[in-house]
Amino acid sequence: MGRVDGKIAIVTGAASGIGRAIARRFTDEGATVVIADINESAGAQAAAEFSRSGRAVFCRTDVTSESDFANVVGKTVKDYGRLDVLVNNAGGGPWSSFERTTVAEWDKTFALSLRSVFIGMKLAIPHMRKAGGGSIISIASNAGIRGMPPLHAYSAAKAGVINLTASVARLAGKDFIRVNCISPGLIATPASRSTIPNAEQAFAHAQAIPKAGAPEDIAAMALFLASDESRWVTGATMVVDGGQNTAEEVPMILDR
Repeated sequence: MGRVDGKIAIVTGAASGIGRAIARRFTDEGATVVIADINESAGAQAAAEFSRSGRAVFCRTDVTSESDFANVVGKTVKDYGRLDVLVNNAGGGPWSSFERTTVAEWDKTFALSLRSVFIGMKLAIPHMRKAGGGSIISIASNAGIRGMPPLHAYSAAKAGVINLTASVARLAGKDFIRVNCISPGLIATPASRSTIPNAEQAFAHAQAIPKAGAPEDIAAMALFLASDESRWVTGATMVVDGGQNTAEEVPMILDR
């Protein structure tokens, strides 16, 4: 029996990177996963691949659209009868200096990285309450704890995710709905590799454990938070960063 056997989960941004690793781990451990992503080809491919070990389906979703998010939540509950786990993974932001960051970029980053988390929580909680509980997991970032140039808008949005998690956890706890977030450090994903030359080698020097983080490292923590093993954990920010936050000064390998 898997650690999330029989649970119904939605994972946003699950067509690639951290979200894809989470969806794969959940299906491997017995969950049914709805992959909610704007990338139709990669999302459908992931669903087909993960269905070999469990059940996975794809639903095209723009998480910045309340109607799109409502559609995937509603369809999930209609098809499977309930929603046990929501992973708010989708996010992103511009890599630019503070003075070159535009208001449009700022607003787009907050819509994708913070407003979507608010929408997802708001839509999921009523269904989880009816089911007698559930787990909401949002992907924050160390950038939201310490700030990380040149991710100024992203850092601010992820700080919002951390504080929204804490406040909603206090509200939802009485209904046995656990609300937590994960704060990854520097993770070697397809996106980071395409942006930063020699990303894995560069990341390896930024924390106490001399290796870059992998999407699977974050998926392992997400599995714990989705499972009944974390039944008394809520309102927490789980830092998964290889010791990055223990360093006196994080090398600004991304600064520009």
